[in-house]
Amino acid sequence: IAGSIAAAVEEQGAATAEIARNVSETASAAREMTDRTTEVAAESEQTGRFADEVRDSAGALNSAVAELSRSVVQVVRSSIAEAA
Repeated sequence: IAGSIAAAVEEQGAATAEIARNVSETASAAREMTDRTTEVAAESEQTGRFADEVRDSAGALNSAVAELSRSVVQVVRSSIAEAA
């Protein structure tokens, strides 16, 4: 009986060690996922800032093109008026 008990205790110890190892690996994987999620969030914020910059630059470019267009129209009208 003592041998059976010792074998059962040994099996229980091995099972407990395996469970502890699995818990440790799961915790490590969870930390890694947290780190990666944090990195993705930071990259997402940076992408958002870049998108804002592109939008602002596009708006400024649109304004500059509109101003250039008005200037060209004004020059053409002045030239036509002077030629007439």
